[in-house]
Amino acid sequence: MLQLSTETVAPGSYIFVEDKEPKDYFYIIREGNVQGIRRYSKQSRVYEPGSVIGVVPCMTGRSQTESVIAKNQVTLVKVLRSQYEEFIKGNPSIAMKIVQMLSRDLRSFNEAYDKKTGSMGSFKDRTVKLYETACYYEEKDMPDVAAFAYYQYMKEAPDGMYAGECRRAYEKLQSKSKAVYLDPSEETNRFYPKGTMVFAEGQTGSEMFIIGSGAVCISKVSGGEEQAIVYFKKGDLLGEMALLENEFRSANARATEDSNLIVVNRKNFDLMVETQPQYILKLTATLANRYWYSYRRYGNVCLSDSRERLVDMLAIQVEMKKSSLVRSVNYETGLSVQDLMVLCNLEASGQEEVAYLLGGTQDVAVSGGKVIIKDVESLLKQAEFYRKKRDKQAL
Repeated sequence: MLQLSTETVAPGSYIFVEDKEPKDYFYIIREGNVQGIRRYSKQSRVYEPGSVIGVVPCMTGRSQTESVIAKNQVTLVKVLRSQYEEFIKGNPSIAMKIVQMLSRDLRSFNEAYDKKTGSMGSFKDRTVKLYETACYYEEKDMPDVAAFAYYQYMKEAPDGMYAGECRRAYEKLQSKSKAVYLDPSEETNRFYPKGTMVFAEGQTGSEMFIIGSGAVCISKVSGGEEQAIVYFKKGDLLGEMALLENEFRSANARATEDSNLIVVNRKNFDLMVETQPQYILKLTATLANRYWYSYRRYGNVCLSDSRERLVDMLAIQVEMKKSSLVRSVNYETGLSVQDLMVLCNLEASGQEEVAYLLGGTQDVAVSGGKVIIKDVESLLKQAEFYRKKRDKQAL
């Protein structure tokens, strides 16, 4: 039987401290209230009994994402990372609350990032995003993806301002397109040929996917360019936020290899929570990792200096690996100069300018258009210094 310990914390005591080392546990508040604070974003919120704190650092093994302080005497239930799968079996409703909390907070963080960078669109113009996405892929001679996006526009906005254009374009592309699953089906195992679209930004979503084999690229089309956000492979989850929150898709998903995907819809999700805790553990960890990345990405655009952003973004790439990198060995990030500029939300620039911006550090080099970290330890310390400076300026 699962045994959980409890702890009592005095008023004014710090439970977690932002940027400090992670713990291998999280807490459920049994009694009392605590306050969560983030320095650079000046965000503050109160957690009441029943709330969960410290999940993201616990699940990701990365630094704390906020400082948490007891407002009064607080009683906490401690759940170790190693206990979580067993905890899910006996407490599926609490596990679901954790998943929904992470999903809600992640979407809020992403919206804050979009607002900060000026790329936020309203719900009303999401169908326009579908149309723009379709036009982009048609221009790039990718009929499978373009046809899918045109079809979704017609479905979402049959009387929309671009409905006629979408209909004509779809009919023209239909004969040479191998787009699949234009509409949801009851199949729980689906095959997506290489190059076909799983879902499109702006599309209404109600399914989550688990990659059984193959690979999927998550991207956005912005400023006339496709920006790859992340690549998923076997065992990874995607599309979970649309399932959990009944919201439209916030990015495009395209199979970059022939891929077999397991489909989780609302009918079988509740059953999965109760009978397959390993998937809920995976989902929790997935959301926690994405939350951590969004937290760090938002912090990156809060840095005012371009060089500081570039160094900090390279540090994020290292931290995402969660492995020790040998200090004396060059670390090849695999990022092009253009990739790095896009990740930092900086204007597109040539290799020479990026090399100049990074010229203030001996830790980074550009070779063959790719960014190489020459001294990982030194780069991480430099990025930490920039973050501390940012946090002081925010006070």
